[in-house]
Amino acid sequence: MRIAVVGLGIAGLSVCARLALAGHDVSGFDQFEPMHANGSSHGDTRIMRLTPGEGEIYVKLARRAHEIWRTWEGLAGRPFIEWTGGLMAGPRGSPFVAASQRLSHTPAAIMRGDAVHAMTRGYIAMPYEWDVFRQADAGVIAADAVRAFLLKQAPRWGAKLHHSARIEAPIDGLVLKINDEARAFDVVIVAAGGWARKLLPEFAGKLAVKRRVVGWFESPNPRMAPVICADNDEGVYGMPAPRGFISLACTPSAAQPILTTCANRMPRMQHCSANMRVCCCQRTNPNLCAWRVASTRSRPTNISSSRRAASTIAFCCSQPAPVTASNSRRCLAPSPKIG
Repeated sequence: MRIAVVGLGIAGLSVCARLALAGHDVSGFDQFEPMHANGSSHGDTRIMRLTPGEGEIYVKLARRAHEIWRTWEGLAGRPFIEWTGGLMAGPRGSPFVAASQRLSHTPAAIMRGDAVHAMTRGYIAMPYEWDVFRQADAGVIAADAVRAFLLKQAPRWGAKLHHSARIEAPIDGLVLKINDEARAFDVVIVAAGGWARKLLPEFAGKLAVKRRVVGWFESPNPRMAPVICADNDEGVYGMPAPRGFISLACTPSAAQPILTTCANRMPRMQHCSANMRVCCCQRTNPNLCAWRVASTRSRPTNISSSRRAASTIAFCCSQPAPVTASNSRRCLAPSPKIG
């Protein structure tokens, strides 16, 4: 069977490899060069969860995919996923947190947000009244390493990979116009990520590409940081990254207020990337440092407790002080009701 796969990120390359191994005539196409940085598969790390709280169908897909991930790791002779564990968090009564607990194969109790500070030895603080579920089967994927492996492995199994290939949109039927040349296939699989909306206009109303502002922060012990997925309007998520960094992201509109600090710190600005400014704020006592993400258009200002956002999540980027009742209560005073 002649099969075309449009889009050669991790998903598209995996499809090419598996179908070629099964004996099909597979051709994969991508509009960019190999290992480009334009899609959603590039970068040091991507989040992996075996129990996505978004629904049972995703849990089944994730657990089936995990078997294939183990195959890739065995062939590559190295791990591609680091299982750091994760904190699924949200305002009290969050359906996402409740579903993460209900769908988990190793269920545990939902914690209150103030328990996170002690559990992470002072590295992470969450709003006092939030629900938090500690998920063991969450981690980070070494995305670029996986792509590099699959770019070599798929052709070994017979897949033909074509880069810098221009696919005419929309895709309608089994004939693709590739670089102005028409080619017919028995099956066409679209794994184009953010470009699927253009290629498949019938799904345009159901697919939306949303920007996330991402920052990378230095930490003395990033391996202590779990994956974080927050069920709030700001779409906060985070994960440990290589070379001593932690990656954090949220929606552009929320970039300034969502990651804020507790009271009594003096900010200093430093540039982390073209898209971010980071306001590092140092406590004098105890030695606790947190980050506030600010958009590049924002003017740096001192942060006071009166400006503390309702959905505060604080992260330490210096060695945290021992967790005590006094400093934990100062850092985790109840925030305003999230509504």
